[in-house]
Amino acid sequence: MMDLLKKPLVQFVLLGIVLFGIQQVSKDSTINEPIQIDNQVREHLKRELETEWQVKPDSLILNVAKEKWIEQELLYRIAVENELDQQSDLVKKAMIETAEDFILSQVDFREPSNDVLEEFMKTSDKVYLTKQSISFRQYFFGQDLMFAQKSLFDSKEIEIEGSEPIEIPANQTNKSYRQVASDFGVLFSDSLQGKPANWRGIVPSKFGIHVVVVDSAVDAKIANLSDVRSKVLTDFRRQQLVSFRDSMLTELRGRTEIVETVD
Repeated sequence: MMDLLKKPLVQFVLLGIVLFGIQQVSKDSTINEPIQIDNQVREHLKRELETEWQVKPDSLILNVAKEKWIEQELLYRIAVENELDQQSDLVKKAMIETAEDFILSQVDFREPSNDVLEEFMKTSDKVYLTKQSISFRQYFFGQDLMFAQKSLFDSKEIEIEGSEPIEIPANQTNKSYRQVASDFGVLFSDSLQGKPANWRGIVPSKFGIHVVVVDSAVDAKIANLSDVRSKVLTDFRRQQLVSFRDSMLTELRGRTEIVETVD
């Protein structure tokens, strides 16, 4: 019997009895039975104060929490007594959300092995890529296009002379194109797409005119697990949640009679 009660589906059904007020459960017995605050309730309140509210639960604060607990229990009993779960869409929505949270809390979140994650990557609809990046140096010339062109043409060495100071550093190392767009503007970022190492040219930004020297450019490629493990793990766990929820609802639906009437 105890093993049966530990099964997630059985626990969910029992939760449903509590949440949705199935008729076989006597409302009167729920309404009239005493409200018990035992050690389990007190420990629950202490943990909630410590973890969610970051409060040290001394006797005064714990008494306030116990009064709130009693108030919530009384409100719940009023809802059951007046069958608000059958009348209020808001109450039903809250109960449905509670049931879904309960289901998702049952998912086994043990750390998957690399083999499991690599298999997930192979079967996933998503293609995991490494990030494109670019390293370059930018020299700012304000709005003076002619001076920028002359400096680029005259500069035979790596350094570009005659530029103006700007708050953004001249050396930009291993930047994603999204970062570049954020710092310099989309037009600047788009102008650098596809440029190879050692490319030199004039690029407009949201600030003005720049002479740019590209030091290196790394294209996106199919990623190995080590490159994107945290992202794969997040997606894997999200799929676990959805799959577990759907399987429980499918099993419960299979053993539930659904009667549709037509007026």
